[in-house]
Amino acid sequence: MNPLRRLRRELPTRSASAVVEVIKRSNGLPVAEIAARLRLSYMGVKNHCVTLEKSGHLVSRNQHQAAGRPQCIYRLTAKGQHLFPTVDHGMAISLLHEARKLFGTSAAEKLLFLHSQSELADFTAKLAALTDPSERLARLAALRDEAGHMAGVEDGCLVESHCPHEALHEAFPSTISLEESLISKLLKYPVKRLRESHDAHYQIRFAPLFASESRGEKQGVEFGSEGGAVGVGMGGRQEPSVRAGEHGGNFLKA
Repeated sequence: MNPLRRLRRELPTRSASAVVEVIKRSNGLPVAEIAARLRLSYMGVKNHCVTLEKSGHLVSRNQHQAAGRPQCIYRLTAKGQHLFPTVDHGMAISLLHEARKLFGTSAAEKLLFLHSQSELADFTAKLAALTDPSERLARLAALRDEAGHMAGVEDGCLVESHCPHEALHEAFPSTISLEESLISKLLKYPVKRLRESHDAHYQIRFAPLFASESRGEKQGVEFGSEGGAVGVGMGGRQEPSVRAGEHGGNFLKA
């Protein structure tokens, strides 16, 4: 799946598409940083941002800095997020619900677990030749990016700016824990799936467990209700979600 096709089709210019994409691949950016990443003029990017905010694709918020004046940060709105398509899981979700009716309440989770094991085998084969942890992380990020997750590496973490399977996660929260387990097994060390949101704008970070604990202490991790029960043979748990305040967050390099 290429999440950029609709973006390039629905926005008026390639420059406008590039502006939206670079913001999407971040935790929110000021005009100067967008211009630097795209190598475009400050005023050209500013005009795009103003136009895209008027059209409802972007929203701007003043963010306080440690020193100096507040900085205007641009992020995507729900309308802007809709430019990046998600997978239509309607039939799969319906079939999983029917499986529960026919074979019991755990049937759907068992099927999802089996699918996760199939994904694990597929990715493991693609990473088999890589023994260096940083090389495995970079290659996994590239594979996830190809699959539509808009993934990259930041501060030793796998960071994803798009969740193409959002509908499946909402219908079956156990898939969130299955995904966390999948990434942990592929990287060969435990990770914590953290979702940092600013209204409709979000990023998902798979942080090494010790790093996620440290991050939580610094920024305040609130345990929300996104991550319900996990897969076969595992107890339920909740997914940590970082609710962003006035801190600037970390910017994913485009």
